[in-house]
Amino acid sequence: MKNKIMTGFLITSIVTGATIPINTLAMPIVQAETKQDNIDISSALRKIGAHSKLTQTFIDGALASPNVQLEEVPSLNTTQFLIKQDMKEWSSELYPKLILLNSKSKGFATKFNSYYPTLKGFVDNKEDKEGFIDRLEVLQDMTITNKENVQRQINELTDLKLQVDKKLKNLDTDVVKAQSVLSSEGTGKIDKLKNEMLNTKKSIQNDLEQIALLPGALNEQGLKVFQEIYSLSKDIIEPAAQTAVVAYNKGKEINNTIVEAEKKAEQEATEKGKSAIEIEAAKKEAREAIEKSKKGEIAAAAVTKTKEYDLMKVIDPEKIKKTYSTFAEINKLTAEQRVYLNDLEKQNQKLYDLTTKLTVADLQKSMILFMQNDLHTFANQVDGEIELMKRYKEDFNLINNSITKLLTEVDTSNTQSQKDTLRRLKNVTNQLEEQVYKF
Repeated sequence: MKNKIMTGFLITSIVTGATIPINTLAMPIVQAETKQDNIDISSALRKIGAHSKLTQTFIDGALASPNVQLEEVPSLNTTQFLIKQDMKEWSSELYPKLILLNSKSKGFATKFNSYYPTLKGFVDNKEDKEGFIDRLEVLQDMTITNKENVQRQINELTDLKLQVDKKLKNLDTDVVKAQSVLSSEGTGKIDKLKNEMLNTKKSIQNDLEQIALLPGALNEQGLKVFQEIYSLSKDIIEPAAQTAVVAYNKGKEINNTIVEAEKKAEQEATEKGKSAIEIEAAKKEAREAIEKSKKGEIAAAAVTKTKEYDLMKVIDPEKIKKTYSTFAEINKLTAEQRVYLNDLEKQNQKLYDLTTKLTVADLQKSMILFMQNDLHTFANQVDGEIELMKRYKEDFNLINNSITKLLTEVDTSNTQSQKDTLRRLKNVTNQLEEQVYKF
C-alpha cells in the first residue's frame, strides 16, 4: 500500500543569515497527559532557528577578528586558528543541514494538510479505509526519516563539540602561559577586574540570546536590525589599540632577533679565535645592523610603552538608541521584552568603562581574556544546539505516537477515540507548521 502514494518533501526557501552559554534557554516541556487533548510539542524548532542565526552571527564576528598573538606563546595563534576552522565547519556543513531539517518539517506539515480530508473522512464516516491507512503509513515514514535526520545532526554536532573541547584545553593552557608573561609587564588592573569583565560579557551574551529567542524576532526584517544590534553590542576593538599591540609585539620580535644575531656573531667570532674585545665588536655590529634596518618599528614599539589606550571603540549612544527602537518597533516588543534591550545598553557601557586607559600589556591581557571567553562561548552554543535537537526529536516521537495509535486502532468501534487522536495529531502538526515560519 505504501507504493500507492509518492512520499516527497516540499523544500521551501528559508531566510538564512544570522550567532555563549545556552543555559538561559527555557527548556521546552511537554505538558502532562492528564488530559490528552492538551498535548503540545515543544518550541524546539523555533528556538533552533533563532539559536542557529545567533551562532552564525557570532561566528561571522569571530572570523572577522584577527587572532590574538604573543611572541612568547606562538601556539596561542595556532589554537585559535584551529578552533576557527571548526567554526567554518559549522557554518558550511552543519548550518545548512539545520535549514534543511526545517524544510523537512514543512514538508511533513504540507503533506498532512493535503491528507487531512481523507483522514477525517474515514474517522467521521468510515470512508476509504485503504486511503486512510496508506496516508498514515506515508506520514509515519516521514516522521521516522525526520527523526533519523535529526539524530544524524546530533551525532555530527557531538563530534564537533568533542574536537572543539580538545582544542579548548590546549587554548586554556596557552592562555595561562600568556597571562603569566604579560603579568610581569602589566599594571595588575586586568587581574583585578577580570571577574567583573567576564560577568559583564556574560550578561551581554544573555541579553542577546533572550532578544534572539523572542518569537519571530529574527525574521528577514528583524534579522538585519538584530545583526546591527549585535555588532554594536560586541567588544569592537579600537583600531589604535590593535595597532599598538601589533607594534608592541613587533618590537619584541625585533629584540629576539637581535639577541639571536648577537649569539650567532659571538659564536662565529669565538670559533675564529677572536679576542673578547673583537667578540663584543662583532655583537655590536650585528645589533646595530638590525637596529638600523628596523629603526622605525623599534621607535613605534617604544612609543606604545608610554601611552594608554581604550580597548573598545567609543559607544555612540544615539545610534544605539535608534537601532534598538527600530528593532522594538518591528517586533512590537512589550515593556517586559524591552528589558533585555535596556540592559544590553547598560552592559555595553559598563564593559567600555572597564577597558579604558590601559597600558599596551593590559590591552593584550584583556584581548586574550575576551578571546578565550568567546571561543568557549562557541562550544556552549554547540552544546545548546544539541539539547534543542534532542527536544526536536522528541516532538516527532509525540507526532508519531498519534499516527501509530490511529493505525493500530483502525478497526476500533470507539470512533470518539479516533476523532480525539486525529484532532491531537492535527493540533501538534499545526504547532509544528507555525514554528517552521518562525524558524
